[in-house]
Order: sequence, then C-alpha cells, then structure tokens
Amino acid sequence: MPALSIESMKTDTLKKIALLPLLLSGLCMAAVPQQAQSRKPALDQPAGTPAMPSAAPQRVLAVGDSLMGGVAQMLAWRIKRDGRRELQLLDRHKLSSGLVNRKFYDWPAQLERLLAEHKPATVLIMLGGNDAGMNIRDNGRTLSFGGDAWQDAYRQRVSAMIDLAKSRGARVVWLGLPPMEKADYNAQIQLQNRVYAQAAREAGIPYIDSASLLGDDKGGYVATLSEKGKTVNLRAKDGVHLAPRGGDILARAALAKLPPEQVAAVSP
Repeated sequence: MPALSIESMKTDTLKKIALLPLLLSGLCMAAVPQQAQSRKPALDQPAGTPAMPSAAPQRVLAVGDSLMGGVAQMLAWRIKRDGRRELQLLDRHKLSSGLVNRKFYDWPAQLERLLAEHKPATVLIMLGGNDAGMNIRDNGRTLSFGGDAWQDAYRQRVSAMIDLAKSRGARVVWLGLPPMEKADYNAQIQLQNRVYAQAAREAGIPYIDSASLLGDDKGGYVATLSEKGKTVNLRAKDGVHLAPRGGDILARAALAKLPPEQVAAVSP
C-alpha cells in the first residue's frame, strides 16, 4: 500500500476544515424547526378553551305552577345538552299555586324573596292553571270569575309580579297557558291568556303565546304531532300538563326571548 505524503495529508485536512462550517450550518438549520415544533403545543389552545376565566353565569329564574315545571325540566335539559355554561337555571315552580289563592302560596311575597336571594338576570313566569274558575276576594268583595271586575283585579296581580321583577333589574318573559282538552276549562284559560297578553303588552315585556305553539291553527287543543313518521306526544294523558316534547317547544321559545347577552343559537 503506497505511503501518503505529508502534502496529501495536509490537503485532506484542509478540505475537512473547509467543510466543517457547512456541516455546522446544516445542523443548526435542522434544529430550528424542531425547536419551533416543540413550542407549538404550548402556544395553541384547544378549541373552545377560554383564554381567561369565564364570567359568572347569568341566572334565569323560572316561577309558576306545575305547567312551568314541565317547561323548566326541558330548559334544564337543553342548557345542559347544548353546553350553555353562561346560563344557570333556577327552577322554583310550586305545584297547585296561582295568583288567586294567596293563603296557599303568596307569589308576590315569594318572588320578592327569590329576587333578593338569587338576583336573576331573567325571570320566566307561567302561572294560572289553578286560577281558572276561581273567584277573587278583594277588599271584602267577591269578584266572580271572568267578569270585568275580576279581570281588572287579576290583571293587577299579573302586573304586580312583572313590576316587582323589573324593579329588581330583571328582564321578564311571561309564558301564556296552552290549550286544554276540556272545552269549558279551555275557555277559562283563553280568557286568562288575554289578561296575561295585555299585562305583558302594557309592561313592554315579551309574551309567549303557547296556544299558537301547541295548538291547532285555531288555537285548539292538540295532543300529538307527527315527526319523521312517528307520533310524538305534546301533552300528558290528563289533557292539561305537558309531555316532554310540548315542554321542549316552550323551552325553546323561552330561550329565544332571553336578553341579547344570553341568547345563543337554539338548536333543534
């Protein structure tokens, strides 16, 4: 094997020294993307993750009788299903309650307590199913159900509920009552609905016409509807209360009436 000369050894050494900066430059360039890639997960946040802690949820207070209970149940389901963390539902309905029999349950007094305790942004009210056919005792007088004096006194009680909630800074949404299966009971309920609608109009608050949402084209009682080829119950078997689908229809309508800062797209 021929011996390497000193000159050739020097030449080889100089070539290697000349290549060294290029090799070091290549290594540095290869390292930069790796460093940037290792930092990327720390910079990007998962979708939907707030950069800062979210504000306290807006409280929605639901008051009324057992019909409101059916609506509130579906409101709670929708808020949870749709991830509406900006909303907090407070269901405070009372079975068999109304605006006529204050000895059983004094709604103005109870509402004042609830407003002071919870400070809701919105109050949903659905009352009256237990007031149908009941006379009002007013300053020693008996006001017969449905008469002009009865309607005036009843409207004053409705307006008092609205005014009380508004005076505490809450937005109010009044839900009318749905059609009833029995004709005489339904006639009483529709008379009351006219009182609710007038009081809401005078107070400048949203009114939900439940009869148009759950009734036929004339506002009559409808027990079921057809969805995707299946029969779905809107109402309970007693012809008064709401089945889950009926409650959900009214819950969606109530959500759509919330203040702009509380409204989000209401999914089907």
